[in-house]
Amino acid sequence: APDTFLSSGLQSMNKYIRDGIIGKPLYVTANMMSYGVEMWHPCPAPFYEAGGGPLYDMAGYYLSAIVSMLGPVDSVSGFCGKGFDRRLILNKAQFGTYLDVEIPTHYSAVLNLKSGVIVSMNMSFDIWRSGLPKFEIYGTDGTISYPDPNFGGGVPSVYRKEQVLDTVFQENEEYRQREAKMYELPELYHRVSNYSRGLGVLDLAYAIEHKQPNRASAELARHITEVIDGIITAANEHCVCKMATSCEIPKPIEPGLFVGEL
Repeated sequence: APDTFLSSGLQSMNKYIRDGIIGKPLYVTANMMSYGVEMWHPCPAPFYEAGGGPLYDMAGYYLSAIVSMLGPVDSVSGFCGKGFDRRLILNKAQFGTYLDVEIPTHYSAVLNLKSGVIVSMNMSFDIWRSGLPKFEIYGTDGTISYPDPNFGGGVPSVYRKEQVLDTVFQENEEYRQREAKMYELPELYHRVSNYSRGLGVLDLAYAIEHKQPNRASAELARHITEVIDGIITAANEHCVCKMATSCEIPKPIEPGLFVGEL
């Protein structure tokens, strides 16, 4: 884990990007804007202690999606903050008690990929509500959006440059409505579940049987872990961190396979 980049929605998004639906990718925004885990998690305290926080909890899903589509990270910078020194626990087991917050609970980071793509990423436990997109990639010819990299099932949406450019030549209500709309794209793979885990285990077993590299590899996990640690270091020391590790883009899953095939 995280292996959600192998899911139907994100593999479909990957396929569309490789086929050039937004042209050359330029920029990414990735945002996990949450109010924290103490309203539902039975044991929330470790999320606010050393080794916890929004980056270690959730950034892996977003970074796995980014790296699997656009390649490894070259360098990172970032800032961090802590919105609350104490958190009120509202789960059933510990309702009404408080926990102390020992670590930053908000990170704003900028990542420079080796491909030249620039990523703006926000990971937070301090936000009650946000209108920011969770995951969007911007290219020379358009924008592609995905609802949530933490979930396996999700429908990508696309916006093409022609939707804007055509209004220069056709100024009417039909074109104005088209200009304002993101268009949903079909998933090209089987959606086994919206919230599924275990694709990486299936991929590993398949790779062993067929004597080929597995996609959710140790190389990928090591690189993403270094990126997370690099963001924390950059935020604490007010510096830019160059990555020492790298990884190959995992081989995409081809569309048209039956359930269980990779």
